[in-house]
Amino acid sequence: MEEKIRLQILEEIEELNRAQQKMLMDFAMEGYLDQLAMILSYMEQKKSSQCMKAYPREIQEKLAEKISSCKPRDGKSLLYAARILGDSGFSDASFGRYRELVKNQPLNEVEILNFTIEEKNPILCASLCNINKYYFDEIQNLDDRAIQKILREVETLELAMALKDATDEVQDKIFRNMSERAATMLKEDMEFMGPVRLSDVAEAQSGILSILERLVSAGEIVYSRNGERLFV
Repeated sequence: MEEKIRLQILEEIEELNRAQQKMLMDFAMEGYLDQLAMILSYMEQKKSSQCMKAYPREIQEKLAEKISSCKPRDGKSLLYAARILGDSGFSDASFGRYRELVKNQPLNEVEILNFTIEEKNPILCASLCNINKYYFDEIQNLDDRAIQKILREVETLELAMALKDATDEVQDKIFRNMSERAATMLKEDMEFMGPVRLSDVAEAQSGILSILERLVSAGEIVYSRNGERLFV
């Protein structure tokens, strides 16, 4: 990936982060205390403090108490923040420039850039990874021979991690190309993992896509979409 493109992608990610934070801040200035506390617990510390200053001291004290009971990045707060963002107009249309910047870039490199924002903004990270996820979902369109070639080069734990967030169609495609015993063991590994980090799933999926890209470049697999060969 060219350094210029890499920097443009990072700049666009940061711009999306700023847009999200502004929407949350605008809502927080007029929100109810319980919901407001959840939003403030999600927001960046500097912006959260800035919002707090807009309220009377007694409200600030109540908010501080409520925020202290909110677990940072807990599911309830993230879900509520995501809902507010959606209601405020932060939707797929917001990612137009990002899509344009990443569409011709190696997926595994794009995902690595996406990871840089996960700790700072897990909702945005999830959105960024889901935009690119369709590439992994298209594995279901490979023929059985191609799937088996890929499986020979993937570690079981990496495969289990990659499938944790895959569609049912992709999972079924993989399971059908394994022995019954191997498929059963893989399903057990996936269940044993329990909840996993989005970045770990995306990293595992990117690793498998890198194998696919190499096999396509070597002429061992033909991978196409709408008649157009990919990765070549």
